[in-house]
Amino acid sequence: MKYILVGGGVFGLSTALSLQRRGHSVTVFDRLPVPAEDAASTDISKVIRPDYASQRLYQRLALASIEAFKSQWNPDAERRLGRALYVESGSLFATRTSEMNAFERESIETLALDVDGFVSQVHLLFFPSHFSLILGNLTGNAFANEFPYGYFNPSAGFAYSGLTIEYMALLAQEAGVKFVCGGNAGTFAAFIYSSSNEKTVVGIKTMDGAVHHADRVVVAAGSWTPSLVPQLCGLCEPSAQPVIHFKLPDNLKNSYASHKFPVWFADVSETGFYGFPASELTGELKIANHGPGFKSSFHLDTNPASRVSQPSKSAVTLTAIPKPAVDMYRKFLARAFPETNQLDITRTRLCWYCESWDGNFFIDAVPGMSNCFVATGGSGHGFKFAPVLGDVIADIVEGKPSEFRELFQWREKPVGCEDESDAIRKGKAGTAPPVYLEEVEMCGERDLVARESSRL
Repeated sequence: MKYILVGGGVFGLSTALSLQRRGHSVTVFDRLPVPAEDAASTDISKVIRPDYASQRLYQRLALASIEAFKSQWNPDAERRLGRALYVESGSLFATRTSEMNAFERESIETLALDVDGFVSQVHLLFFPSHFSLILGNLTGNAFANEFPYGYFNPSAGFAYSGLTIEYMALLAQEAGVKFVCGGNAGTFAAFIYSSSNEKTVVGIKTMDGAVHHADRVVVAAGSWTPSLVPQLCGLCEPSAQPVIHFKLPDNLKNSYASHKFPVWFADVSETGFYGFPASELTGELKIANHGPGFKSSFHLDTNPASRVSQPSKSAVTLTAIPKPAVDMYRKFLARAFPETNQLDITRTRLCWYCESWDGNFFIDAVPGMSNCFVATGGSGHGFKFAPVLGDVIADIVEGKPSEFRELFQWREKPVGCEDESDAIRKGKAGTAPPVYLEEVEMCGERDLVARESSRL
C-alpha cells in the first residue's frame, strides 16, 4: 500500500519507518529539510522518563522506549554516529512539600506496579542534605532549600533529540522511505479527492502544483496539523514554549556534566520548570518550562497556503522569546540556580507543542474523510516514545488490534469542558490563561544579558 506522511518530526518519521518496514511504500513530505529547524523535535535534548502519575499505558510505553534506546538504538548510533542517543542521567522530581504533588506520589506508586524493585531504586528526598546524593554541593543548597523534597529516579534521563531525528531519518532512508523536503515541492497545499467520492482522499497537492497520489495519507505535522486538518480546530492547538540556553564557563562544565548532574523538575506541576545536564554536543545548559506557553494567531490559520511563511507583521521568530518569559526564568534562577543567573543567556528558542484538549495523542482516521489519518497532539510529551511510537501508529492506521486505540482515538471535547493537561501539568503550571505572542514584547539581545546585580 502506498502512504504519504505529511511531516518529518518524531511522529512522522517513526510512522514512516514502521510502515516501510511492514512492506508499504512511504513518502515523507515536509516544507523544511529534516530535521526541520522549527519542529519541536529539533532541539538539543528531550526528557526521557517513565514517570507518568497513574497513566500506566504511557508508563509501559515509556519503559519499552527506554529499553529500545538502550539495547538497540544506542549501540547502533554509537557505531554510525559516534555517540549514544540516550543518556541515563536519572531524573530528580523535587517538590516544595514533603507530601509531594499528585504527579510525584502517583508516579512512585504506579512504577512500583510495573518495575520489579523500583521502590528500592528510588531515592526519596526529605531534607536539603539528601540532595548531596544527587547534586552534591553544586548550588550551595539553593535548589535544595527551595525544593527540599521529592524523589530521584535513576532509570530516566534525556536524549539528544536533534541527533535522534537525524538517526531516524537515516534509518528511514535505508529502509526505502522517500523524502520530498524543502521549498514548494515539499510543502503541503491541499488534499486530493477521488473524482467519484469527494470525501475519499487519494493524495495531496504540494505548493509547486504537483499532485502526489497515495492509498492513504497520514498527517503528522506537529503544531501545524490543525491548520492542515481543520477538523482538529478546538481539539488540538499550537502553543509556544520558551526555552533558554547558557554556555557554561570552564569552572562549571564538570559540575553540570551528565555523570554528576541529572535531569531535574522543580515542583513541576506548580512551576513548570525543568532542565538538563550540560550537552556534550554543544556545551550548553538548557532550561525550559512545561507550562501553558503562548499562543499565536497566525498558527491557527486554516488556509494551508498561508502557512508557507509567517506574516510580515508577526513578532514571532524561531529564536526570539517573549520578554516576560526571560523575566520568569531570571526570577526562578535567582532562587534555584544563582550561579547560572550570573550568566548571559546565549540562545533562546520557541518549542511549538501541538496541544490536545486532554493531553493525550490523536492517532486516528479523520472523521468525514476516507483514507486520511492524523498522528499528532504530542502535547509536549511525545518525543520520549521515538523508538516505539511508529509501531503504535502503524497498528492503528492498519486497523490492527492495539491497546492504545481507545486512549488515542478521535474524541470530541465535551460541551462546557475546560481543557485538561497532561499528568505533569495538573497543577498551576497548566492553568494560566492563554497569552498571544503578538500581544507581548519579544526579547532582544540586551534582554538576554545578565543583570549587573546578578553577577559576582
